[in-house]
Amino acid sequence: MAGQQRRIAAAILGFLIASSVVACSSDDGDRKRSERRPSATTRRRTPPSTTTTVAAAVPTANRSAATARRRTATAALGVDTATAARCDVLDPARCLLPFPNDHFTVVDRSSTTGRRVRFDAASMPVNSKGRRVDPTEWNRNDGFSPGAMIQTLVPGVDLDRTGAAPITDIGRSLRADAPIVLLDATTGTRWPYWAELDQQADPGEGALLVIRPARNLVEGHRYIVALRNLRTAAGAIIPAQRGFTLYRDRIPTGSTVLEARRAHLDSVMNQIGAAGVVRDASLFLAWDFTVASTRNITGRMLHIRDDLLSADVEVVLADDEASVVAFAGAID
Repeated sequence: MAGQQRRIAAAILGFLIASSVVACSSDDGDRKRSERRPSATTRRRTPPSTTTTVAAAVPTANRSAATARRRTATAALGVDTATAARCDVLDPARCLLPFPNDHFTVVDRSSTTGRRVRFDAASMPVNSKGRRVDPTEWNRNDGFSPGAMIQTLVPGVDLDRTGAAPITDIGRSLRADAPIVLLDATTGTRWPYWAELDQQADPGEGALLVIRPARNLVEGHRYIVALRNLRTAAGAIIPAQRGFTLYRDRIPTGSTVLEARRAHLDSVMNQIGAAGVVRDASLFLAWDFTVASTRNITGRMLHIRDDLLSADVEVVLADDEASVVAFAGAID
């Protein structure tokens, strides 16, 4: 697990380099009313210690009931609904898998891509001192790196038996029956890649599937990843995780947080369907992500350059020299 965290952290770091209000329930209102100062009549009839004990017990009971409901929902659905808003139920191995992933973005009409990365602090990898990585800088971006390696965990997958494109045969990634499909959703065209398993996985951990684009993805475009007909070394088809089958097989969940994604994932599967990927039991996983815009990736560095070139700057060449080079708004 530590090894997977390092790989995810490395992917997030590469991405960076390239580029409470709580709703009050009716129970809360009842609690507030119960905690109001009682009238004189009430104070004479009810000992203060009893009033305090009852009022304090209400929030505890509410929390216990909410926890019980979450556990019941998780057991019934087979996924963790408590963290589904900030983690992705499609891959239960780690919170930030699969990666990159538009599930970790929000709509932002002010950005060039219309999206904005939003990593929850509680979902970030932990360093050697037990401190979680601060997501502030990542959350400035309107998408992910154009050179990001794509990662997810496929338990027991054998890439040779599956027929996935290796680095020695990238052309195989564009075959009609390729088990891994990388689709430019903006243009509808297939994108070349090669696939491998993480060779640095810690003993006892499953090795992450790593998909590497053969050339940089187009800045500002959205991409879809589809995995199908994945096989073990024995040749058996690997079944999809429960979180994905809920969407692939159109299983109602009754969960607000899970159902909020259904329309979007339906559209993702419709798009890959148009590209020849069938929505059936052979489909192991499908998700999408947005690549950061050129403006987002280069904007701050270009601002630094332009700010420097527009200013009068004196640069001393050496402490023991009297010569000074003056920049008067331009450099020859």
